[in-house]
Amino acid sequence: MDTRSRRSQNQRRRGCIALLNTARFEIWLCAAVEPLPGAAPPLSVHLPAEAPAHVRVVQNRIYANLKWMLLPDGGFVYPNRQDWELFRNLSWLGKHVLMAVWAQDPDAWTWVPRGLEVLEKMQARSTAGAVFHPGESFFASTQHDLFRSLANVWLSLQLAGEIRDAPRARVGVRRWDSAKVILRRSPDAIHTVSWGAKIMAQCVPCRLDRVVSPHERNGVGQVLLAGGRAPLSLRLQRADVREGTNGFEARLTVDHGEAVRAELEFRSEADGAFLIAEKLVVLTNLATGEIATGLVGILNNPHWIYEQGRRRVAVDGQSMEVASGCGQPRQWEAASRIKVDNAFEIVSPQPLRAAYLAAEGAERGRVTDCLILNYLPGNRTWFSGAVISDYQAVIRAESENGWNDALAQTPQFRLHARRLPRPVPDRPATVSALSAPPFRAQECCLVRPRLGLSAAPDRVSAPSQQTRIGPRLLGLVSGGFG
Repeated sequence: MDTRSRRSQNQRRRGCIALLNTARFEIWLCAAVEPLPGAAPPLSVHLPAEAPAHVRVVQNRIYANLKWMLLPDGGFVYPNRQDWELFRNLSWLGKHVLMAVWAQDPDAWTWVPRGLEVLEKMQARSTAGAVFHPGESFFASTQHDLFRSLANVWLSLQLAGEIRDAPRARVGVRRWDSAKVILRRSPDAIHTVSWGAKIMAQCVPCRLDRVVSPHERNGVGQVLLAGGRAPLSLRLQRADVREGTNGFEARLTVDHGEAVRAELEFRSEADGAFLIAEKLVVLTNLATGEIATGLVGILNNPHWIYEQGRRRVAVDGQSMEVASGCGQPRQWEAASRIKVDNAFEIVSPQPLRAAYLAAEGAERGRVTDCLILNYLPGNRTWFSGAVISDYQAVIRAESENGWNDALAQTPQFRLHARRLPRPVPDRPATVSALSAPPFRAQECCLVRPRLGLSAAPDRVSAPSQQTRIGPRLLGLVSGGFG
């Protein structure tokens, strides 16, 4: 193992240890405020003057990078695929609170009310109080994990002192060479390219409805040989990735098996455009069954809170509606302008042989349709050296009613917080676990919970124009998780 690989391995190991220590910190938090049955309640809890070292490691090495990938609904852009549950927005509510309370991260608190709003919308879909819709989750303990996370949120806020709320917009380029990922963030979209274990490129709009699915072949697509059942594997031959202050350019040479070579170019422009160009060349005599490159995965879920169960696709002014799970393919021999739900538009100087392949159902907790910019179906014979296709297109995404990083600065989403004093280092502050007022750390102007509370009346009282996050959490928990 070379020095660079060993250093990377050690960094990953330290990150895992830091996450493990954070989990232990959460366990300590529970024990400090809620004693075990039969145990004497603690007289007081000593608050640390600053975040524990392992929390700071998570904040500086992990959380700081994740902020670049956050979307307006609290979900993430996944630059090199996501093969688990996509709608894991709620899994991060507890982490944001942890960073806001214990690490005093100035960006964390702005994501708390957003996550809570998503949680309430998700639970509103079920009369039984379940948060996740059937099919969105396939991990057995998903609901239970969320229940535990919300309890930890409430406990953290019981002990919270002053919480910093000074979010900073992130715009520009971020590059991670060890992961072989580059990202450019603008108010309208996030552009990503991955040239590591997964070769991907995508332009994701900064909207509540993220539209673009993290399909593992985004930007690249696939080639099937005649009679083949699975697409040819991808193998990177060369990568030249260069970044600037407000954009980047990636030139990749990628082989589909040993049959077809793709010369790819992805460019994030300063004006927000994302250029994709591809030239396919045959490496050996062969027969293909399907060529579907320039792929853009499109989410089309029937029950997700920010989707409508359908997509409207317009090609050169001709519009059609694609219902979720309909499984119907559409193909165009000469498409110059493609628009999806007013979320993004694809323009090509030369006509594209494009297709929209609607999925028949959900896979991995989401329904993903495939928009193909270079589609050649059916058996075709090719000779070595032949150029199969050569195209380029420009993708432009649009944000949704200001839902971008600037949202954090708007008055309607600013929090009205009741500030509590922080502990003084030379005089450790204590908070009685018995006498601490119920959830007085933070208040915010957001929607009231739809469910009633089984807790004591003093836990639900709130000013007429404000709703406390604590009672909202208790309301969600008392409503049941299905």
